Amino acid sequence: MSELRLDVPRWTLADSLVKERAPETVILLYAALLSVFYNTAFWRYLGSITDLQSGRGLVLIFSVFILLTGFFSFFIGLLPFRWCARVFLSVLLPVSALASYFMNQYGIPIDGRMIQNVFETNTAEAVDLFTWKLLVYLLVLGVAPVAILWRLPIRFESSWWLRLRRRALFILLALVALFVVIGGQYQYMASVARNNKEIRYFIVPNNVIKGLVDYGKEVGGFKSLEKSGKPAVMAADARRGSSWVGRSRKSLFVLVLGETARAANFGLNGYERNTTPELTTEKELINLSQMRSCGTDTAVSLPCMMSGLGRSDYSLSKARGRENLLDAVQRAGLRVVWIDNQSGCKRVCDRVENIMTSSRNDSRFCEDGECHDGILVDELHKLSAGLDQDTLLVLHQMGSHGPAYFKRYPADFARFQPDCRSAQLDKCSRDEIQNAYDNTILYTDHVLSGLIDVLRGASGHLDTGLFYLSDHGESLGELGLYLHGAPYVFAPDVQTHVPSVLWLSEGLQKARGVSASCMAGKSGTALSQDNLFDSILGIMDVQTKIYRPALDMFHGCTKPA
Repeated sequence: MSELRLDVPRWTLADSLVKERAPETVILLYAALLSVFYNTAFWRYLGSITDLQSGRGLVLIFSVFILLTGFFSFFIGLLPFRWCARVFLSVLLPVSALASYFMNQYGIPIDGRMIQNVFETNTAEAVDLFTWKLLVYLLVLGVAPVAILWRLPIRFESSWWLRLRRRALFILLALVALFVVIGGQYQYMASVARNNKEIRYFIVPNNVIKGLVDYGKEVGGFKSLEKSGKPAVMAADARRGSSWVGRSRKSLFVLVLGETARAANFGLNGYERNTTPELTTEKELINLSQMRSCGTDTAVSLPCMMSGLGRSDYSLSKARGRENLLDAVQRAGLRVVWIDNQSGCKRVCDRVENIMTSSRNDSRFCEDGECHDGILVDELHKLSAGLDQDTLLVLHQMGSHGPAYFKRYPADFARFQPDCRSAQLDKCSRDEIQNAYDNTILYTDHVLSGLIDVLRGASGHLDTGLFYLSDHGESLGELGLYLHGAPYVFAPDVQTHVPSVLWLSEGLQKARGVSASCMAGKSGTALSQDNLFDSILGIMDVQTKIYRPALDMFHGCTKPA
C-alpha cells in the first residue's frame, strides 16, 4: 500500500518577494506599516491617556488603527504607483524612521519649531545626536522597507481604464473606512482629541509634513522680506539718555545668554544639590527666580527675546523682517559685540560685531572645534582690559546643551558621579543623566562667577554689570521626556522655567541711579524673556519712543543720577 503524502505549502519571505501583487495591496501594506511601526510613540501616548482595561478603550485603539491606515491609504493612493508613490515612500519612510527614533528616544514630539532646529543645527550638534541606535532605526525602518518596495514585483492592469477604476475603488473604500470609524467613534475620539490637543504632534508622518509646511511658511515670509531690502528700522530715534551726560568713565554691560539651563536644578533656587556654590557667595548678586522663556528651543527663544515682539506676537518672519535690540543699542552710539560659543546667533547679530570662539583655536579651552565656556571669561578679560567705548557685550554659552552633557564641562567639574558619558541617553540611568546635567550647571556657576570677578576687577575704571538668563530649560526624564523643544502649549515647566541672575557694580548703580536693594526685592517677581528688550534699553539708558517702562524690570528701582 503506497504511503499517502500531503504537501502543505510553506510561506517564506523569498516567495513573498517574488509573487506579483497589485499596487493597491502594496499601498495598504505600507499604510499599515506606517500606522504600527513608525508610530510606537503615538500608541504609547494614546495608551497612557486611555483606559485599556475597558472594552471601550480597546475599541478606540482598534478604531484609531483603522483610521490611520485608511488615512495613509487614501493619500498614498492618490499618487500613480509606478513611480510617484514609490518615490514618495522612498523619501517618506527614512524621514519617518528618523522622526520615530527621536520621539521614542527622547519623547520629543515634532512640530514646525523642531523642523527649524533640524535645518539650523550645526555639525557638532548633529554629531552628538548620531548614535548606533539611530543607524539601526534608519536601516530597519528606512532602508530595508524602501529596498523591498522597489524589489516587489507589481502586477499592473494592461488597460489604463482598468487601473483607474481599480484605484478609484480602493480610494473609495479607504474613505468609507474613514467615515465608518469616525461616525461610530466620533464622540469619544473628539473628547480625547479636545482634552489632549498635543496628540497631533505624535502622529508620524503627519507631524513631519505639517512641521515642514509651517517652517516653509516662515521661510517664505522672511525670504520675501529679505528680497524687499534691509529689515525694517526699529528705534530710529534711539539716543543716549541724560545719565550719559558728563560721564568720563566707560560702561561695560554683559548680557550672558545661557543654554538649556533649567531653574529646577539651579542651587540658588533651592535645588537639593548646591550646583551654584560660587554664585551663592557673590556679594550683591540678585537671583531672579521666576524667569520664563519665550520658547523651548534656541531657534525660537533667541530671536524672540531680542525682537521686542513678545511671545504672544512672535514669529520668525516678523523677527527677521525687522531690526532688534542690538540694532537699537548700536544706533544710540554704543558698541555692541556678540561672542558666540555655540551654534550661532540665529541671525540676530548679523549687523553688529560678532566673534565665534571656535575660530580662536585656543587649546586651553577648545578641542575638536568645540570650546568650554571658560573661554568666554578669557574673552571678557581681554576686552575689558583695553575698553575705550561704552559697550554692550553679549556672550552666548554652550551651557548645558544635550544630549552629550559630559562634553560641556572639564574633568575637574565632574563632581556628581557617576555621570553619563554617552550621547545615547538610554545607555545611562536617570541618575547618571542627572549627574552629568548637574555638572554642566556647576560649570556654568563657575563661568558666571568668573565673569563677575573680571567685571568687579575692572570696576575701578569701568561701570560694569551682568545679566544672565538661559534661553530655555530641559527635560531629564520627567513624563518620559528628554532634551527640549516640546510645543509650548504643553511644554513642561522644566523646559520654560529658566535661571536668571543680575549683578551691578557700585559704579553702574550710581551712573544709572539703580537701587540694588529695590532690585533685590524683585527676586521673586514673575518675569519672562519678554522683559529683556526694554530692560536692556532701560539699564543702558537708551531713549526711544518704542521703550515700554512697564516691561522694564529696572523701572521703579531707578532715580535720576
